Amino acid sequence: MDDAFDAGDQWTLTATGNNANSGTTPADPMASVAAVFSAYDLNPGDTIYVDAGTYDLPTNIVIRVEDEGVRIQGPDNGSEALLDRNNTGAGQYVFELTNADAVTLSHLAVTGALDGINLANGSSLFTLEHARVFENASSGLAIVDAASSGAVIRDNVFYGDASDTTGNRDQNFGVFTRGLDPTVVRNQAYHIKGRDEHGIYLENTGTNVVVQDNLVYDNSTTGLTVIAQDFEISGNVARDNTRGFYVQDTTAADPGQAHDNLAWANATGFELRGPGEYFANEAHDNTTGFYGPGAVLRGVESWRNTTGVVVDSGGSLRDSRVYGNFGTGVYVGYGGESAVTGNVIYDNVTGIYVQNNYYWSTTLANNLIYDHSARGILLENASAGGGVMSLTNNTVREAAADAVQLTGGTRNVQLKNNILWAGGAGHYALNVADTAQIGFASDYNDLYFTDGAQLGFWQQQFGTLADWRYELGFDQHSLAADPWFVAEAGPDGVRGLQEFGGLRFEGFPNQTWSGAPTVTGIVDRVVDFVDYGGFRGLPYDGSSFRWSGEIYLPQAGDYTFYLRADGPQQLYVNDLVTPLPTVPIVDFTAERRAMYTAAAPGWVPFQFQVVDDSYITAPRLEWATPDGPRRLLRAQETTAAGPAGVAASHLVLRY
Repeated sequence: MDDAFDAGDQWTLTATGNNANSGTTPADPMASVAAVFSAYDLNPGDTIYVDAGTYDLPTNIVIRVEDEGVRIQGPDNGSEALLDRNNTGAGQYVFELTNADAVTLSHLAVTGALDGINLANGSSLFTLEHARVFENASSGLAIVDAASSGAVIRDNVFYGDASDTTGNRDQNFGVFTRGLDPTVVRNQAYHIKGRDEHGIYLENTGTNVVVQDNLVYDNSTTGLTVIAQDFEISGNVARDNTRGFYVQDTTAADPGQAHDNLAWANATGFELRGPGEYFANEAHDNTTGFYGPGAVLRGVESWRNTTGVVVDSGGSLRDSRVYGNFGTGVYVGYGGESAVTGNVIYDNVTGIYVQNNYYWSTTLANNLIYDHSARGILLENASAGGGVMSLTNNTVREAAADAVQLTGGTRNVQLKNNILWAGGAGHYALNVADTAQIGFASDYNDLYFTDGAQLGFWQQQFGTLADWRYELGFDQHSLAADPWFVAEAGPDGVRGLQEFGGLRFEGFPNQTWSGAPTVTGIVDRVVDFVDYGGFRGLPYDGSSFRWSGEIYLPQAGDYTFYLRADGPQQLYVNDLVTPLPTVPIVDFTAERRAMYTAAAPGWVPFQFQVVDDSYITAPRLEWATPDGPRRLLRAQETTAAGPAGVAASHLVLRY
């Protein structure tokens, strides 16, 4: 099959497609795939070769049972065969498979339909590979029935144009399938020019689901959704989605496994439900790293999120590492008997925050918790309606905070065999509010306090274990002694998080970046703000901002930076004396573009400056690398999926 042009052709080098031709040799190609199906009864193993070009389709290409087993092959020489349906109305598809098994589509570009490719009526064992499926109205690939099972979807790119206000090109789903037992590997599913709904969506897809090494980004609902009875989900990367991953195991009979996946820069990194085995996943730079209602999360790593992990509805967190989050490390909420056990939690604002689990017991056991800015453990309305709030075998070491705080209507707290160490004036190893005393019990602990802290607060301060015992009757078998940790700072001699990702912020009370900054000590991992006057307490319409540090340029080549602010702005890369020239971008007058050419990979100085001279201050900084799409410029990036892609995750901004 060939169009009227020879450019990029792989097979029909000098011929021109015509439906009067036989289509059986490269010298006499036909002009349309539909004409081939009309002319021939194809058999398994037959191949239709579609050479480079653009093919406008007046009708669907319908493949039925009599032609099952056919392969439709586009060029693999770097050129493209583009099939454009030019009709996004109901029932309009580029490819329509109905009861057609074992069909393969390879190296094709598919666009301009309601669904680019639609499978129904038991079209099983379908393969889509090395395709570009883009800017359809509803789905790139839609497999609408369970009997269309065993699909293999590999090495494809799916995307929609989110800026299309007609809804004809936004491609709500890159992949949507209800077909049982699919294999989905090494695909990309995303949106351009904004965000729209879903990347890859697998709904009730059975017991043999494989989803590996996919990259999903810029989706407004979820990047990757898997709802199935059993699954193997690994090596996937989700970024810049509202929700990176939604995984639900629908049966306990044979738990699925989701492991070694990475979510970064999403609102919610992972939402994991049901009895599946969820382990060794990583989340960073999300609003919430992990949300696991009723799920068991094991061996996860969650860092530099706002909230590291949320556990509720009887879920649990085990043997994980939660650190450096900008709010709570682990939040335990309402519903069910939850457990947080065997974790290392450090350098958050609050280590563990248990709130409003009124009627259920909660267990915190065998955790190492240290170096928090507000407190180690906070219990607020914990077990307030019944149940037991158990803290056992935990080590809490806070240099300048309370070890454990009880507030609200918390009751039935039982502490046993813990090391609770508080430091700093005004802080306590145990701080119990007047309203949180009911059912409290504590014994066999080491309650230690240094640098002006005290042992406990119970309607008054208690500075010695003897007073605490005699006045209240608690901790009859406890100690108040230095626990003599063997190697508190570890083998590297550094306790806690040492990480320098981001840019240092300075705010000036003038519009010239002059004099001493009045706002300092802030590090931003991304520049993306909207503020209606008085950003960070600086004068409204009379201030200026600076973000400075270094940027890592991973390869030689041209880098494009996109600057947005409602006032004057300057960008410096490598040269901190002369700003890069910028040009306005037509579709958004407040946005400008700057180019920088790197001669070699490496770290170079970097600085972004903005003046606040309008009602809304909205600084935002994006970039595009020589081989990558436009995205927000963030402190840390992982740009590819799979084990090699995740291993190549790297710091981009440092101060």
